[in-house]
Amino acid sequence: MNNLTKQITQIKAGLALCLLLFTSNTKAQLRTCHEHFKIGLNASNYVNGNGHGGFYNLSAVINSHSNTLTFGLNWQKAQKEFNGIGVTYSYSVLGNNTLCGARQEQYNKREELLFFCTVNYYKNARLSNKTIEGEGDLSEGMNEYYTSLKITTLESYVGLGYNYYLNKNIKLRSFIGIGYYNHLNYNAPSYHDKGATVLMTGIGIGFIN
Repeated sequence: MNNLTKQITQIKAGLALCLLLFTSNTKAQLRTCHEHFKIGLNASNYVNGNGHGGFYNLSAVINSHSNTLTFGLNWQKAQKEFNGIGVTYSYSVLGNNTLCGARQEQYNKREELLFFCTVNYYKNARLSNKTIEGEGDLSEGMNEYYTSLKITTLESYVGLGYNYYLNKNIKLRSFIGIGYYNHLNYNAPSYHDKGATVLMTGIGIGFIN
């Protein structure tokens, strides 16, 4: 019960931080800008060193000028099913949405540079084949043991993103970040760390209207 309470507390803290940043910055800009919120969809493919391998993410998007909040589901390639959720807050420092009511002054309307923070939570995810192979020569029983492990993981990252707009609605996305993951219920004897600082990289496509 204490472990479950700790998991819930960590998730709430990460989500609250993303929501707080989005809400406070949006309110500040809406005092001087009169444009409405925009909504959209993001699809991305990313990988990091958490031991679960690659993921696909499908997220809903809420944007207000320089501020963007995304929230959606994570599909694990190794397990071939949705087993996670993710929330990301990003702040654009260069791009078409950074100026309020002065788009005619924006020099480059196709490129966007942003900073982001993201929180992901995976429930009953498996280790990737590459992670299991990293354990070395395993007996048949140990290989089945690692393959059948169901692990709950919480991770958070901060980083830099670059978007290129093909037109005013569709953009190509790329991002890189650094963060920390923690396997909340992982106690197996292994070379793979229960928690560590790792890199995260990804690419994707987005639609905003």
